[in-house]
Amino acid sequence: MKRSLLDLPVEVLLTIISCLSEKDIVQLLQTCRYLNEISRSGGIWRSLAIHHYGPHLLALSNKHAEWFYKHVLTTYGCLLGTWVRDDYPFGGLLDVKFQDNSIVGSTWRPHPDLGRPLKKTGLFVIEYNDDEGAVVQCNIDGKCKHQSFIEFQSKDGCLMQFHTVCQNPMDHRTVTKSCFTWNKRSE
Repeated sequence: MKRSLLDLPVEVLLTIISCLSEKDIVQLLQTCRYLNEISRSGGIWRSLAIHHYGPHLLALSNKHAEWFYKHVLTTYGCLLGTWVRDDYPFGGLLDVKFQDNSIVGSTWRPHPDLGRPLKKTGLFVIEYNDDEGAVVQCNIDGKCKHQSFIEFQSKDGCLMQFHTVCQNPMDHRTVTKSCFTWNKRSE
């Protein structure tokens, strides 16, 4: 009796498929109706997101996994992790993580009274919108979201630095820079 890849349990197929690149997965899913139906469950895209971008994406629901992977992670997934800012008077850290089906960037800055704990402030949120695709929003004050964008700077194919640019800096209750530069934290 001949056996094929399709005889494997779905969980095993998902594990194998999650090790492939997005391009290879798309090609594989075009080979037969059964594999294409499995991909619609979202399990493949969730597994792929976790495999490529880390276990912090375990909270990604199967329902949203495919669109989030294709429209948000492929462009902005490289931002996940910790970044440093050298131009702030005392430096600063940026923590970029997956939260509530979005990518959220929050800064940790020293309090002017250096004896007090670091202050956490939202900086940006990247969400998916059916009409516009991935949308970057400034969230510096945590209350008023408005349009923003991110510029990437790579060296030898690796993302080394990026800039967050607020489109409406006058919307903030405090005077703040409209552009922040973040450098990849050294491991």
